[in-house]
Amino acid sequence: MIKGGEQFYEVTKKFHNALHGRPEEISERDFDVFMETSRENIEGINIYGDIVFIHDPQPIALIKKKAGNKWIWRCHVDVSDPNLRVWGFLMDFLTQYDSAVFSAPGFSRPLPIRQFLISLPLTR
Repeated sequence: MIKGGEQFYEVTKKFHNALHGRPEEISERDFDVFMETSRENIEGINIYGDIVFIHDPQPIALIKKKAGNKWIWRCHVDVSDPNLRVWGFLMDFLTQYDSAVFSAPGFSRPLPIRQFLISLPLTR
């Protein structure tokens, strides 16, 4: 479980909205806050296992701890038409993953890594 303060969660909420294509004012300070908190988590979290499954953008930078195991990034956010500045920033991490899983085919974008798209049947 990652840790973060109020500023970090405000930034990740902006990122979330921007990834959905909503207009957001994203400053250089926002990227700095994200990276400062990510560095603290990278230093403070012990990660082990043959497969590491990271869920959504908040902990995406933990990939810096990759050490010979497989890493999968799981995304439930609709990134089909994201703010390209935020998407480009996250792609620097995402391209280091072995694969990505999207919760809906329409939420994905072309990636240089293997992708899995979940298509669940509708139930009543």
